[in-house]
Amino acid sequence: MAVTEHKDGRGKKAYTPSLLFPRYHQWDVVGKLLDATLGEGVGQTYLVQHSAGSGKSNTIGWLAHRLASLHNDKDGKVFSSVIVITDRRVLDQQLQDTIYQFDHQQGVVEKIDENSSQLAKALDKGKLIIITTLQKFPWVLDKVGSLGGKSFALIIDEAHSSQSGKAAVKLREVLTKDEGDGAIGGSGADDESELTDEDVLNSIMASRKRPPNVSYYAFTATPKPKTMELFGRNGADGTPEPFHVYSMRQAIEERFILDVLRGYPRYAATIWDLAARCIALSMTGKEELPIRPPPPRVPVHHSGALAYVLLSEIPEPARSFFTSNIQNSTRPAVGRETDPKDCAYLWDWEDFLDGRR
Repeated sequence: MAVTEHKDGRGKKAYTPSLLFPRYHQWDVVGKLLDATLGEGVGQTYLVQHSAGSGKSNTIGWLAHRLASLHNDKDGKVFSSVIVITDRRVLDQQLQDTIYQFDHQQGVVEKIDENSSQLAKALDKGKLIIITTLQKFPWVLDKVGSLGGKSFALIIDEAHSSQSGKAAVKLREVLTKDEGDGAIGGSGADDESELTDEDVLNSIMASRKRPPNVSYYAFTATPKPKTMELFGRNGADGTPEPFHVYSMRQAIEERFILDVLRGYPRYAATIWDLAARCIALSMTGKEELPIRPPPPRVPVHHSGALAYVLLSEIPEPARSFFTSNIQNSTRPAVGRETDPKDCAYLWDWEDFLDGRR
């Protein structure tokens, strides 16, 4: 049951209850996570890759409440507390409201927005669901690790919000101080380069020994390689992969998010035209060739669910233009022979081009 807040005809707050029914992928992932937790025991990691438009806040809310009441076959409680880590310094209001609206019994959910002593009291009292922020995450790991007689579930909401400049310096200072208020040790407080919250979480996880009495459930839309390494599990080919996926393509097909590719020009034709114009300009001083060649058709290769093209199969002059102007960007748009995963979305692009030709 969900409760929606709104203004009535007199401008006063009013609340309307409604039945909130999960979409299939939400029901599916929660059920599979519960089954895996019971089958594998405490101490495992689970990476949930759900795209924007998946209803991640509701999924986390349902999972938190189901884990808080999970019992094993001996009717023993699996987790003493479920701790939800959100990536914002000020608690994510949407996520917080979502978890609270599922709280049908007063006192099940505890919000931690002050200091570590408040968090310690909640853990010692055995509060079923505890919501706290990224800044408390290092302290949480140390605290739950010291409570060996209890077990905990950590649900981590890994959004991709980032900090740069002075904001990044301030965040690093919070995470590198060693004052018992929860922080990772290390230097770098003067580094003003961009720092994403996912980077911070990964750094903390990598720098600390994982307590065996903690299970991790990480939610993200586009996991970075380090996130996949820390929270993923090895697939059939030995590379880490998510526990559950709700892809961007599926979200677009179900019309929960818009297809941004519809607003883009034809990629292949654009690259070909730009390359041809550059060469024509250097040869004749004009941007037009006497006869403009048609855009090339480049073979698309597949590796599991991924699709990519090989640089060696892109004809000139497009290949030279691509390698000198695009390939050295931080995230290549065309896969290399050694790393086709850089181009996981190319197949969607090819579908788009086929529809436009």
